[in-house]
Amino acid sequence: MEGRTIHPDGTISLLPKESSPHQVDDESAIRVQTVAFTLPDVTVGSILEYRWTVRIAPRPFPHARSGANYIPPHYWSPLELIAPRWDIQERVFTHHARFRFDPFTLRDKGDRNVLNVNTWRMGYVDGERADNLIHVDRLPAGAHVALSPTGEYSLEVRDIPALANEPSSPPPASRAYHVQFCFSPYPSPNSYWESEIKRWSSELASDTQVTATLGEGVARSTTAGSIPEEKARQLYAAVQTLNNLDFSQAAKTPAHRTWFQPELRNPDEVWKQKGGSAVEIARLYLALCKAAGLDAYGLAVAARDRGILS
Repeated sequence: MEGRTIHPDGTISLLPKESSPHQVDDESAIRVQTVAFTLPDVTVGSILEYRWTVRIAPRPFPHARSGANYIPPHYWSPLELIAPRWDIQERVFTHHARFRFDPFTLRDKGDRNVLNVNTWRMGYVDGERADNLIHVDRLPAGAHVALSPTGEYSLEVRDIPALANEPSSPPPASRAYHVQFCFSPYPSPNSYWESEIKRWSSELASDTQVTATLGEGVARSTTAGSIPEEKARQLYAAVQTLNNLDFSQAAKTPAHRTWFQPELRNPDEVWKQKGGSAVEIARLYLALCKAAGLDAYGLAVAARDRGILS
């Protein structure tokens, strides 16, 4: 890591070589460690220059049910840890920025046109080998990610305005210019959606099947002879009385701030325990609607506090 402060009078203060970045825990629901450093002698009108190189490596991770540390592969993959995100737009004006990603850094010397099977093809996404590197981006006009003949990705931008964050505005991370790389079983975002929509719909249909427990719940929560809309509203009122663990005090303790979610409990369990996560309660509501004979389907949307669906 290198950095310097250029003062309005032209003098320069270098980032001391002994300066080491430190980690700061983000107090959000998802545990994030931010690497931070302080540039010297910053004043109004200063120009800040800094550069860093991050060497990334996949971590071996067991994909078998072995002990308490088991996490289903479709919730976690080592490949997610090594796919970078370039944040192009920041809270301050950016005069000039360059980004570079070499996904073959860890390869043995030789042909760079093929991913190293032993290095990269160790991760799974939804149970499938993720050996395609794709990227999605939101960039200013005229900017584009370039791919070199040797397989390196690069981007150069100039005069990027500061990112405004007004009250009640959509999440800054979604509005900001950025590039997100992904290791995926699919060669393109379009092929991802074509396959994943079918997979997700099939899994949701299986997980929200009508059961005797749900039938009894419908009978206790609805009025006989109600029209479909009234039944939907009555069932909605019933699930609103359940304990949403995502908003309970217990869920806000550090022990719950993890990168992954445990396997979802089925609607029967959520109904009997009178509580669950927001996703579990939503799935329960869908299952209750089905049990009530309503024409109901699941729909995946992006939570507004997390992002805008790209």
